[in-house]
Amino acid sequence: MAKQKLYAGTKLRELRRKVDLTQREFSERLEVSLPYLNQMENNNRPVSAAVILALADVFGFDVTELVSGDNARLVSDMREAASDPIFGADAPHLADIRMAANNAPGLARAFLQLHRAYRETHERLASLDEALGRADSRLQSSPWEEVRDFFHYCDNYIDAVDRAAERFAADAKGSIQAHAISRLEAHG
Repeated sequence: MAKQKLYAGTKLRELRRKVDLTQREFSERLEVSLPYLNQMENNNRPVSAAVILALADVFGFDVTELVSGDNARLVSDMREAASDPIFGADAPHLADIRMAANNAPGLARAFLQLHRAYRETHERLASLDEALGRADSRLQSSPWEEVRDFFHYCDNYIDAVDRAAERFAADAKGSIQAHAISRLEAHG
């Protein structure tokens, strides 16, 4: 049975940055050469068993994170975006999409953000066409899909809402329900 090689350069780089070490310092702590670490971080070489053990031993890193993450979702989202008719026959192949998601997740997310902006602009134009009575106007996605996508791409976290909720709870000074009723009554 052939062993599957583990290419996890992005996760390795994220961990190194998280512990705030240079490549040289990180390679010394892992007891590997600087060029070897660089090759692993750039997915030119697989992560070795010795490095996996050192990550767990030296940094207490949960090595299961090397193979988990949001890459599957990123690949799925990129495949969906690449199926847009705008790409036609030039749509990237699945292998290219996987490579982008694994090796350049920041670029993959930027691609998705750009495609989402394109789609939103296209929908605004379609709405304008519809308002002007043009026959060729069609909306591509439903409001439900727009809301779902919005919350997905902001990872279900909106800083302003979170901070407002914290301020509201701090102002409650007791029962949040009573405070909410009082505020709602004040606003009619």
